[in-house]
Amino acid sequence: MAISGKRQRVRIVADDASLVFTPDDGAAVAVKPGDSFQLTAVPTWLNFGVEVALLPETLDSLLHGTPFFPLHWRSMDRNGRAGTLQAPASKVALQAALKDDPVVSELVFIGSQAAALDHTGDRTILQLKAPLIHVYDRNTLAVCANLAPATHGEAVSEVAGSGDAAVANQRFMLKQSPLTYVSAVTPSGRRSTLEVRVDGRLWNEVPSLFDRKPNAHVYALRQDDEQRTIVQFGDGVEAARLPSGRDNLRFGYRKFLGTGGNVRAGQLTTLLGRPLGVKAVNNPVPASGGQDRESRDDARRNAPLTMLTLGRAVSLQDYTDFARSFAGVSKALAVWMRTGGLRGLFLSLAGPDGAAVPETSATYLNLAAALRAYGDPLLPLQLKTYQSVHFRLKAKLKIASTAVVDEVLANVSDTLRWHFSFANRDFAQQVSLDEVMAVMQSVTGVDAVDVDQLYRLDPGAFPALIPRLFAKPPQLLTNGSLKAAELLTLDPGPLALEVMP
Repeated sequence: MAISGKRQRVRIVADDASLVFTPDDGAAVAVKPGDSFQLTAVPTWLNFGVEVALLPETLDSLLHGTPFFPLHWRSMDRNGRAGTLQAPASKVALQAALKDDPVVSELVFIGSQAAALDHTGDRTILQLKAPLIHVYDRNTLAVCANLAPATHGEAVSEVAGSGDAAVANQRFMLKQSPLTYVSAVTPSGRRSTLEVRVDGRLWNEVPSLFDRKPNAHVYALRQDDEQRTIVQFGDGVEAARLPSGRDNLRFGYRKFLGTGGNVRAGQLTTLLGRPLGVKAVNNPVPASGGQDRESRDDARRNAPLTMLTLGRAVSLQDYTDFARSFAGVSKALAVWMRTGGLRGLFLSLAGPDGAAVPETSATYLNLAAALRAYGDPLLPLQLKTYQSVHFRLKAKLKIASTAVVDEVLANVSDTLRWHFSFANRDFAQQVSLDEVMAVMQSVTGVDAVDVDQLYRLDPGAFPALIPRLFAKPPQLLTNGSLKAAELLTLDPGPLALEVMP
């Protein structure tokens, strides 16, 4: 089902100097009666040092009681800053969503157990497989069950040419490009949308024609440097030749691919063909899994991974390499974790350009299924999106007298952002003061560097000079849950670079 609505708001109702809101990127600020916040997560409280989420019925009793212990409300202030409000339930009140509050959505799944569907009287009670991500204002909540999966690509149909049984290894090129690939439960994580019909009969795609039977109706695909797709048939020894005929070869496929297909929520509103009874369409959540064609550097890095695994996952490194080479996954890290008394495997994942890999996405579901199919099906396995964390720095530069100051500062900024970007960092990779200084010092025109501040942007963090910043590896939390690995990158905000006299 698709759940959508506006976020629940809470309003401060007491004048208490101890009530504070701590933005993730700044210091705590006092709040006053009338201040309103949008909730971004279920409120929690600390139980002997362990953060526990409140159940709805528990929160309701606290709001109408006189509790003295503070709650942690993950929320956004009126300026859109994310942070944590610390306040007892007696100091706040639930508030209806405002007219201009944005609508948020998510996909949910009904639990697989028998008790997940309960018909009591004239009502049906559904138990979801996992808790909701957002906290909704109930008066704005909408539940949609008429869902259908959609993938990117414009349909194309063309007559490719004529077969000639006298010619071995006939090749044909698709007239339009690039060919669309979609997520699938395969070792590569993808399958093409191409359908090849010869004399009206469907032939099958295979990775290679090597060692195929002489009468096998199969073909193989090859991509050239211009993203054009070449379809190759057999020679009668390895795979069948095309039978002779006039215009007896037809292609049906979709074109276009890449991150351009990762449309935002609510962007798809028009159907080219309208089935009977369908009045309107909408995508409740953003599209994910779209990935641009590999660059040469990416191809050099990823090609050995497929050779190392050979389509199988056996060792711990195999699981990392298998996931990294899977379509829609840019980075992966597999570690052994023990949960519930069982030793299992835990994978931290990142999508293209640092995108999340949602648990409801085709990439996530197909990767999990592929690891079961091509790995150990009995191995306890968990997958989670990585934790993106940032750091900030402040530095003074001594610039050569013969250099143009603005150009040097721009080059330093570009070099820092490239070096500490998602593409160039790994999970749990630390950032040191020496590394930061070396990167800035490598820019032509920089004579000296003095770093004044280097710190992680954690909630409640203060500017400081910390010689070494750590990114945490995957963790087993005290409540038994698993936390994915962190990846530490430079904050995308403005850089604080000054020039020495």
